[in-house]
Parts: sequence; C-alpha cells; structure tokens
Amino acid sequence: MSAICSSEDDNMIKDGKVKVHGYAVSGGGRNIERLDVSFDGGKAWVEASRHQKSGIPYNAIADDDIYCDKWAWVLFEAEGDVLHNTEIVAKAVSNC
Repeated sequence: MSAICSSEDDNMIKDGKVKVHGYAVSGGGRNIERLDVSFDGGKAWVEASRHQKSGIPYNAIADDDIYCDKWAWVLFEAEGDVLHNTEIVAKAVSNC
C-alpha cells in the first residue's frame, strides 16, 4: 500500500497553513481505513479527508460490491501548519 502527496506550489511554500492533495492505493481488495498526514516530519498526525470523486466521500465498506470503491485509488487532502524547514509525510492504513 502506498500514499503519494504533493504540495500546491512545486515544493516551495511559505510558513503558515498549507493544503496537500494526493492519492493512495491498496492491493488485494483491502480497503483503506485511514489516511494520515504529518506536517512536522512524523511527530504529529492529522487524519486526511478521503474521496473517490469530487464531493463524494470514500466508501470502503458497502453491502454491495458495486458501491464499494476499495478496488480504486483513494484521493485525499489535508490541511496543516508548516514552518520554513519542514517535512510533510503521508501514510495509508488498510484493514489487514
């Protein structure tokens, strides 16, 4: 399972609030339970919002597989405060 994220301005950002967007994928039909983003190199984490399509929340578990998006990429976004010299990291957590 992997998570990939990017900043808004080619990795050059000013101190203050920043929003990151990315996607995660899991293999073998495992759903993604949670996506976390750290704006301080992994010391503290915030849970990212997940979605498949704009405005439609991610549905990892459904009674009918037709409405379950666990086989697709999961888009995510998170917002946090950064300082001049910071490392932003993301992690995805599956159900297995």
